[in-house]
Amino acid sequence: MAKKRVIVIKYGGAVLKNDAEKKELIKDVIFLTKNNFFPVLVHGGGVQVTGMLDELGIKSRFVKGMRYTDKKSLEIVEMVLSAKINKNLVALINGLKGKAVGLSGKDGCMVIAGKAGGNLGLVGEVKKVDTELLELLLKNRFIPVISSIGMTGAGGTLNINADMMAQAIAIALQAQKLIFLTDVEGVMCQGTVLNKIKADNISKLIKKKVILGGMIPKVKASIGAIKKGVGECRIVNARTKHILSLTVLKNQNKGTKITR
Repeated sequence: MAKKRVIVIKYGGAVLKNDAEKKELIKDVIFLTKNNFFPVLVHGGGVQVTGMLDELGIKSRFVKGMRYTDKKSLEIVEMVLSAKINKNLVALINGLKGKAVGLSGKDGCMVIAGKAGGNLGLVGEVKKVDTELLELLLKNRFIPVISSIGMTGAGGTLNINADMMAQAIAIALQAQKLIFLTDVEGVMCQGTVLNKIKADNISKLIKKKVILGGMIPKVKASIGAIKKGVGECRIVNARTKHILSLTVLKNQNKGTKITR
């Protein structure tokens, strides 16, 4: 397996809602494997988690774009991400003649995390990624599909922001690209997509409220990934037809690219 051909794709919860679009996107993921790339799919599911919590009468709470997670809500988060969304994605890939294996960061002790700061409750911050299982799967042409749940060294469960999970996995694998699939065209400023943002300008754009909410962890994850060896980070609209083929195979300048 050539690490320089590893593509880590973060699949946001908002993108998962439309079945037809999801199917087309997954076809693109499978197509990457046929072109000798090694995609790794890391998914969130914030929209679905919030919906389930609402049904159960549990109010969602966010701190700077990050979900606050207590013991009761953690059970729901893990159920929605690992048991529902993850297995649906795996079934879809396999049904479209791909080969996928569903995982969470707990499988094979892949993602070890510590409790994050910032008063977020049972939210984890990745401390270590063991790539042994991932490399075994990729070598045998399987597509790992990973839910953003990690574990403590003592075996406890922690909810991890999927953007940061994707970052950590991309760094550990020294991926060629880290692509964040969203439901918007990229980072927007006065109705126009910012095609390129330098890492040094990120803080200024956050202060000016050009970058808001859930986009903040994506740009921060991108900065960290680039500084630690990931080739390229890009935030794109998953609803753009063949977006993965355009950005990976044809290297087109879609969405927002985060640079040093």
